[in-house]
Amino acid sequence: MRALWFLGNIETTLLLHLYLKEVDEVVFLDHGGWPREVYDYLKEAQDFFGFTARVVDLEVEGWPERDDPCEYLRREVLIPHLKAGGFHLVYQPLRGSRPVEGAVEERFPLEGMDDYQLWSEIRRHSLPFCHLYLRGYRRVDCFPRRRREEREDFTEKLESMGYL
Repeated sequence: MRALWFLGNIETTLLLHLYLKEVDEVVFLDHGGWPREVYDYLKEAQDFFGFTARVVDLEVEGWPERDDPCEYLRREVLIPHLKAGGFHLVYQPLRGSRPVEGAVEERFPLEGMDDYQLWSEIRRHSLPFCHLYLRGYRRVDCFPRRRREEREDFTEKLESMGYL
């Protein structure tokens, strides 16, 4: 069985567009700390792409304080969960990660793409995306964050692409 990890980021959007027909399940790890916009985008993406996500409720202590919360959730929660569920492949919405050895096969098909290329594809195909980006969030992943120094520059980039 094959899965796609839903994080709510632009990488997730493009993976859904490109690979949804190849997966058996879309998995969303709900740690309870997502901003409302991520939950809204999950519903919007389900409606737009026509899937129902498997929502895995988690209680993970102290993960946001970790150096890389996405790596922690991927290695310690997602991969073991998928392996126990009989999955052999997962499409990852992360760039710059290394596969976990001896576990579920991981594919990172967007590796090498930059944000501009991802946004260009989203616009070209009129795909939905999480509205945290419109509020100045530079990254939307396991622990969405906004950098004030990048907000103005990033907002200008989205405006130039016709999103604002």
